[in-house]
This record gives sequence, C-alpha cells and structure tokens, in this order.
Amino acid sequence: MNNDMKLYYDYTISPLGQLYYQTVWHQLSNIKHKKILDFGSGFAFNSNFLAKDNEVIALERDAEMIEIAKNNGYCQIHGDLTALKDMEDETFDIIICHLVFEFADNAQEILCQLIRVLKKDGFISIVRHNRNGRIIQSIVQDYDLNEADKLLKGEYSYSSAFGDIKYYDNQDIINWSKNQLYIQTIYGVRALASLHPPEIQAKENWIQDMLKLELELLKNQDFIKIAYFNHLILTKYSKA
Repeated sequence: MNNDMKLYYDYTISPLGQLYYQTVWHQLSNIKHKKILDFGSGFAFNSNFLAKDNEVIALERDAEMIEIAKNNGYCQIHGDLTALKDMEDETFDIIICHLVFEFADNAQEILCQLIRVLKKDGFISIVRHNRNGRIIQSIVQDYDLNEADKLLKGEYSYSSAFGDIKYYDNQDIINWSKNQLYIQTIYGVRALASLHPPEIQAKENWIQDMLKLELELLKNQDFIKIAYFNHLILTKYSKA
C-alpha cells in the first residue's frame, strides 16, 4: 500500500471515519431484499454493510483498494465507466455513489449512466463534500487560513490519495441528471464532530456519544448546511 493510500485507509478506520459510516448507515437503514450497485465502492465498507440483507454489486476502478477491501458477500467488479456502460438498463433498485463525483472529470456522463441502470422509482444515494463544512474545519480545527481563503474564492481542495476535490452543489446533480432525478431527502454527515482534535476523538465512547448527538443536530437544516458532507437521496422519475 502506498503512503497516500495508507493515510486514507487509516482515516477511514479512525474514530472520525467510523462516525461517518455509522451516520450514513443510520440514514440507509432498513434496506432489505434489494439489488444494489455500489459505484466507486472503495474499501467496500458500504458494500459489506448492505450485503447482509441485499444483493450488492461493487464496482471499483482502483485495484489496490479492491485488494485491501474485505468481501463479506458482495460481488466485486474491477472497472469504471466502461463496465457501467455494459450493464443492462433498469437493473438496480438502489445505487450508492459516495464521494465519487468530486474526483471525476466526467461526472455528468457517469450520472446519466447510473440513471440508465436504475429502475423506475429507484433511488440514488450520493454523498458529497460540502464546501461550507470544509471551510469551517480549515478555520477552526486546522487553522489553515490559506485553505479557507481558497475555498471562499471557489477554488478546489486537494486529497493526497485522489487529487483535486472539485466541489459541486445539489443543483448541479439535478442539472447533470437532465431533470430525471428529484431530491427526496438531504441529510448532513458530521455537523460538528470534525472540529474535535484527535485526542478528543480517541476518548472512550466518543463515537457512540457523538453519533447520538450528531443525529439530533442533523435534524436541523442549519446544521445540515454546515456539515462536512451532505448525503442526498434522489429518486428517479417514473417517466425518466
């Protein structure tokens, strides 16, 4: 595992990473007996979680991430947009696409293909980086005022593992979909937990305590707007 990928993997299994997944899984609870595509599945944490009660196909282009991932019952495909184009129309009840579009140069093309393979009245779960949340963290936790200034000017952030983080907003998704999707629900993920320093995050019961608090905070639209991530549930129009 290269150093950048190791840092990213360590981040995903850290208390902050675990809190992220626990929050998202709470928002995706009670999904059973569905056919699901996890596009850009990464280390396949979502695939493993959903495969307990569903048929899951995980599609990931990074061979190293696939090698690291544990497989507890899902079907793994090594591929990208080309593999997606080979899938039949209206195959999946649900599509998971988390933290993918901000690293893609062809986000609209990917989304249109995801819509094509989604069943009528199916839904897509999209998690995206939220610029507002990143600005708050860069100022309060990191004290990186240069980063905050760049973000306020509309510039990108940078991920050592994946490159530029190209921020987009909720309306961009609707535009890319050519109005074939509508937003059913907008959740926040990590409203304030990202502001805790590592020594606080390492405390016993931090994950459980913060999950309970975050789920309450994130019932409020004001906290959703400043959360580090937004989680959108988008439904496909029957006429699409």
